[in-house]
Amino acid sequence: MQQARDISTGISADIAGLIKTVLDRRIRKVIGTAAIFAGVAVLLIMVLFPILWMVSTSFKVEEATFNMPPEWIPRAPTLENYKSFFTSGSMFLTWVKNSTIVCAATVFAALTFGSMAAYALSRYNFRWTGPVMLFFVFTQMIPFTLLLLPEYVLFSKLKLLNTYLGLTLAYTPIALPLTIWILKGFFDGIPRELEEAAYVDGCGRVRALISVVLPLSGPGLLSAGIYVLLMAWQEFIFGLTLMGRPEMRTLIAGMYMTFHADLRVYYGPMMAGAVLMSLPVVIAYIFLQRYLIQGLMAGALKG
Repeated sequence: MQQARDISTGISADIAGLIKTVLDRRIRKVIGTAAIFAGVAVLLIMVLFPILWMVSTSFKVEEATFNMPPEWIPRAPTLENYKSFFTSGSMFLTWVKNSTIVCAATVFAALTFGSMAAYALSRYNFRWTGPVMLFFVFTQMIPFTLLLLPEYVLFSKLKLLNTYLGLTLAYTPIALPLTIWILKGFFDGIPRELEEAAYVDGCGRVRALISVVLPLSGPGLLSAGIYVLLMAWQEFIFGLTLMGRPEMRTLIAGMYMTFHADLRVYYGPMMAGAVLMSLPVVIAYIFLQRYLIQGLMAGALKG
């Protein structure tokens, strides 16, 4: 009898231990999941708060901008800031035209030169390929404002200040490193047998790049193009410095100079302009996010 009791007690202890282990695992899993969601929520609030505050401020009257406690939601929403943005010396359409021309030229230049450089690094094997790619990554860590003064002096001597060409030449080197990095990953994933078949048909290197490699790298070209577009659209320092004439300024530089004057900042109209400036980017991302994410992920995996 005593032996049976001992066996029964041991089995009960084992079952209790097993149940405790399972419950501990479930508790740890629930706690871990809750911690992940809490962290994501905190990051989401940090990212979205400036955007929501920008939109809220654009609908506030000037007196309510600095109210304490702050008005998270405007008590008396108004469209006066949007009206002021278009009527108080703003050349919105001119600035949009300037930004569009510069962005289009920068995207074209970055994709053209970036695709040729990426193709060379992908197809011509030499021992410095790795260090060159690391150098491209390293250049992204350098503050590009260090280039501002020498570029200003150089462009002044070359008569490129207040020109679309000058600003495009300033933006393109900034966009090229990551463009090359993305495109090389895609080119590495394209079988060389396809190009060899094109060579048999009489194509040269350039024709094979244009006719075979680039059409197969559509997501990569789209990803790189979106990155370059966003960079050029929102860049501020170079656009403000190299485009001194009001009618040649880009959108963000024109907004700053118009509503940041006379020792005073007109936050309402400026935030209204920022909302209008952000709309094209938001719309483009909504429609192209699937291709952008697909391109970046595929380029990373293929590279």
